[in-house]
Amino acid sequence: MRVKFTLYTLSVCFCLAILLSCKEEKIEKEPVNNQVVTENSISLDVIKSGVFIKNAEVNEGNIPNATKNFNFTVIGSAHKPDFSSTSFIGGFLNTGFRGDVSSIESINGYYIQFKDLDGNKVDNHFDLAVNDQGSSRFFGVFDEVVRMGSFSFDIAVYSSQGVSQKKEIRVDVREWGGTSSIIGIWKFDKAFDHNDQQIPIDWVDYFFEFSENGDYLRYFKKDYQIVDSDSEENYYYKGKWSFAAKEGELGTIDFSFIDLINPESSIQYDYGSIFTISSVRVFDDELRLVRNFDTNYETSFVFKRIE
Repeated sequence: MRVKFTLYTLSVCFCLAILLSCKEEKIEKEPVNNQVVTENSISLDVIKSGVFIKNAEVNEGNIPNATKNFNFTVIGSAHKPDFSSTSFIGGFLNTGFRGDVSSIESINGYYIQFKDLDGNKVDNHFDLAVNDQGSSRFFGVFDEVVRMGSFSFDIAVYSSQGVSQKKEIRVDVREWGGTSSIIGIWKFDKAFDHNDQQIPIDWVDYFFEFSENGDYLRYFKKDYQIVDSDSEENYYYKGKWSFAAKEGELGTIDFSFIDLINPESSIQYDYGSIFTISSVRVFDDELRLVRNFDTNYETSFVFKRIE
C-alpha cells in the first residue's frame, strides 16, 4: 500500500528532509509554558527490575575496564552529538528510550550498566552485539514499574581491538503532556532550511493533534474527517506526547497504527515507537518543529493551528 507506506515512514521523513534543504524566518521565540522538571532519582531496585536493553545479553558485575582509546559519541533522541563525558536522553513512560552511537572505528558492540543519580550501580551490565561500520542504535525498554524520574548509565564500546573508556548518559523519564502552547490541531504548511529556502515537501492535509491529557494523533484526512470510506488513505497513528522544558524537546510515541480500510493491517506497538524533535517554537497560530542536524544546519517544519 503506497500511501500507507508513506505515512508509516513519516517518522523518518524529518531526517530525510535534510537532503532537500530549508530554514525558518528570523522571528523571536515565544516562550512556552514549562513542564515541571523532576530531579527525582529512580531507585536501583526499580532500575534493575524495570529497565533493560532490547536484544542484549545480561552479564553479572561491572563493565570491563578500558583497554583502548575509542573516539565515539552517543546521541539521545534528536539531540546534537555530545563529545563531552555526559549527555542526556529523554525517556518515556511505558516505552523507554533510544540512543545512537557513532564511532570513527568499527565496533562489535556496547556494554551498558545502569545506575542511580548518586552513582550507585546495579550489579550487572548489558552486552549488545552489533555489526556496523561506525554507527548504530540501541533501545532501552521500560516496564510498568518505571515512573517519572531520572537515572543514568555508563556505556562503553568494544571491538576485537579492545574496550573503550566509559561515557555517562543521564535518562530523564517524563510525564505525558507538558506545555499548553501546543495543545490543539495543527496542519502542515511549509518547511525552511538555513538558507531561507522553502523545502518542496508534498504533505497535503497532514495533521498533528495534541490533547491536554497527553494523547496525540497524526494523520491525513479529507474534509476534516479522519474516516473517509471513499479514500484509500483511511488510517492514522495514535499515541502520547511529552514536552521536556529543560531540553526543549518534543517527543511523540506511537502506540498504534489504525487502518480503517483494512483492519487486519492495524498494528499495536507494545513499547511504543519513539520520535523526537529537538526544539519546539510557538508563534500564536504557528508551530515550528525544528531539527538541528549539526551546529550549522537547522531545518524548520511549520504547522498552522486550525483549532
